[in-house]
Amino acid sequence: MTGKNSALFCKEKEIHTAIETCLLCNRNDLDLVMDHIDLFIVDLKIYEADRHKLYTGKSNKIIKENFHYIASSGKKIIVRVPLIKNITDTDENLNSILKFVNETNEDITIEYVNFNPLMRNNYDKLGIPILYNGH
Repeated sequence: MTGKNSALFCKEKEIHTAIETCLLCNRNDLDLVMDHIDLFIVDLKIYEADRHKLYTGKSNKIIKENFHYIASSGKKIIVRVPLIKNITDTDENLNSILKFVNETNEDITIEYVNFNPLMRNNYDKLGIPILYNGH
């Protein structure tokens, strides 16, 4: 069962549906699932574009655009910021994310979560290089 079909099945059964995502996807993929998702849990790591690319290997331009897109839909959103020492936990980064979220919709909840060292296992399985050693 694909993600869209799973979400559709849950909606048909009146089961609350949530997706946890960093929003690094094309708009068409969001449109395929948007009507079937009740809650978006969005992982925002680094606000500043060059630092985001440095630490994640990807631009955050589409992430920010997609965030505005789902926020404009009226969907419930929770933002999660992983706290990584001297990378995501800096005052500058946290304040920039807070400002970005509040300017989008001040009713969006922001949660700060400790870095999860268990992600190494997932990266290894997917063959993704780890750019951060977790100290």
